Amino acid sequence: MDLQTWTDQDNAWIRRTIARRGWAIRAVLAEPTHDEPDYAYTIGLTALHHPELMIAGLPPTHAATLLNHLGDRIRAGDPPPPQRHYLLTLPPHASDELLLDANSTYQLCVAHVLRTTTPTPLP
Repeated sequence: MDLQTWTDQDNAWIRRTIARRGWAIRAVLAEPTHDEPDYAYTIGLTALHHPELMIAGLPPTHAATLLNHLGDRIRAGDPPPPQRHYLLTLPPHASDELLLDANSTYQLCVAHVLRTTTPTPLP
């Protein structure tokens, strides 16, 4: 499978998952030869007016379970307390991957909304 086909299928999966659940979760496995943790993050919580969430150091299935639980709370109007923010330092390539993935996903979502809605005139 070429890179473009894989990217298109992955983006389609993200859009379907966000449409069904409200967010998607991306897991990133650490390189076995590096001293970095696995991490997972949400894509789509900003549509619920909440920052995206990220968990590092847990196996992907455990991180996904916790992120889905927190996403359910956010959707129900019971988000985690705002004082519970933790700083996580990621290696540069990991943070770049996170930002590029989130950015491309939001561009797709915004483009879809713009194509399927009627613009509201500005006052």
